[in-house]
Amino acid sequence: MDEEERKSLEKISESWKFCVDCGAQIHVRAEICPSCGIRQPALLALTEEVSNWWYALPLFFGFIGGILGWFGIKNRDSDKARKILIVGVVSSIIWIILL
Repeated sequence: MDEEERKSLEKISESWKFCVDCGAQIHVRAEICPSCGIRQPALLALTEEVSNWWYALPLFFGFIGGILGWFGIKNRDSDKARKILIVGVVSSIIWIILL
């Protein structure tokens, strides 16, 4: 394979991605998969960093803050959202024990 063919293949591969649900090859800008109809996450959302300030909600407001934090970031960073919910439960238990 010569240099021209390689660049051409790279250009083609940059304009395609795979569906997060069914794995079908779709255009990189597609919002909905034509095969299964599932909405695709935005490319920007996949690289967006979620602030650690979200941990302040469950620390101050306990379980309710954990739920609010989870709803606030669950689509951007599901792991951090789960941790925030856990911090909310734990901080509520600590508040109950201390009071």
